[in-house]
Amino acid sequence: MVNQKNKHTIRAARLIPLFLIVLFLSTCTAYETSVRPKNVSSIYNPSDSNIHPEYFVYHTNDSISQVYFRINTKELQFNAANKEKVMKARFRIRYRLYDTFQSGHITDSATLIYDVPQAVEQGFYMINFPLKMLSGKINSLELTTTDLLNYSGNLAFILLDKRSTSSRQNFLIRDPDGFPVFSPYIYPNKQFLIENIRNSFDSLIIEKYDVSNHAPIPPFSMSKLKNQNITPDTVWTVKYTSKSQFILSDKGVYLIKLDSSLNDGLALFQFGDFYPETKTAQTLLSPLKYLSTNKEFRKLERFHEPKNAVDSFWLAASGSMNRSKELIRVYYSRIFYANVYFGHASEGWLSDRGMIFAVYGPPKTIYKSDNAERWIYGESKNLASMDFYFERKRNPFSDNNFILSRQEVYKSSWYQAVDTWRNGRVYSVMN
Repeated sequence: MVNQKNKHTIRAARLIPLFLIVLFLSTCTAYETSVRPKNVSSIYNPSDSNIHPEYFVYHTNDSISQVYFRINTKELQFNAANKEKVMKARFRIRYRLYDTFQSGHITDSATLIYDVPQAVEQGFYMINFPLKMLSGKINSLELTTTDLLNYSGNLAFILLDKRSTSSRQNFLIRDPDGFPVFSPYIYPNKQFLIENIRNSFDSLIIEKYDVSNHAPIPPFSMSKLKNQNITPDTVWTVKYTSKSQFILSDKGVYLIKLDSSLNDGLALFQFGDFYPETKTAQTLLSPLKYLSTNKEFRKLERFHEPKNAVDSFWLAASGSMNRSKELIRVYYSRIFYANVYFGHASEGWLSDRGMIFAVYGPPKTIYKSDNAERWIYGESKNLASMDFYFERKRNPFSDNNFILSRQEVYKSSWYQAVDTWRNGRVYSVMN
């Protein structure tokens, strides 16, 4: 959120003193050695590919894990240019399992090719395949999916943790029809089943935590970050059989454990009916925290109807209905994908990466390791480029929580970006 005392700063971008830029870039030298020098920016840029498959990993025994995969067949190209002269699609999965992503040392790899018959042209095509991975290990999995009829590709990474038999990747969630559930985000009152074949148990401990709705502090703020409260507000025990069906009626973060003495378990998130989409007026209003001052946002919250508050903000910024529509389309598309990519124990747009993604857009360059990401906006060798470094912070709920290394040098760039939005233009580094 924009600080009130800096309200006037929003109206003019400041020039960054050269010595500050040099100082900032020198602090990034150490980051270069901790991330692999390969640009993987496509992982957070949906426009880079026509296909967007989903994945998760399920540890089934001490030596094998299963990769579950599904793809929306509407994104695949179908044709009859094959020996059988029948309509079908064909795609390829290549995977590499690394000791660590930055080391580049591969412990398992394969290339798999699948034909999709026309009968499933509408809907999802789901498969699963085995992966050789020993207990006690943490590995990184790189997955590349390619539509072999138009060569559209998709790149993804999964951190695999097999040090425990009670952590989240040892659980499989199914819907009442037996199909795997690919997302940890459970809609209200939707039934699901839980499977964990590596353990024998007849009860489960369920801990419920309140959902955080606090926006992160700005990237330039050097205020001390508050420690996350990981004390549940409710705890209960339920009887379990393989046919037990569960419902998450109330909004919250749920940690489902095999035993109360354990620190890990299956984390599930109930963030409302439409998450990760923003289909309600309130979910459109809340992300305006990044583009308004504290005082302005409190005023927006006092509107009797949240929709009127949202319309008021964007009309004031753009000056016309048509321009407002374009601003709204781009900004809330970024909020949606921030939810998709960066959600963990809070909605994705409320994470550090979600904040930067919403305001700046997808980065031009991303360097990645198992526990860090470096985002670069602009040309990496250009002194005017912006360089953000995020480090993974583990918690009981997710391995997708990354914290920004905050720097005062971000202030000018941040206010320039916010000022661009407030003056009716979509911000990108090209503006």
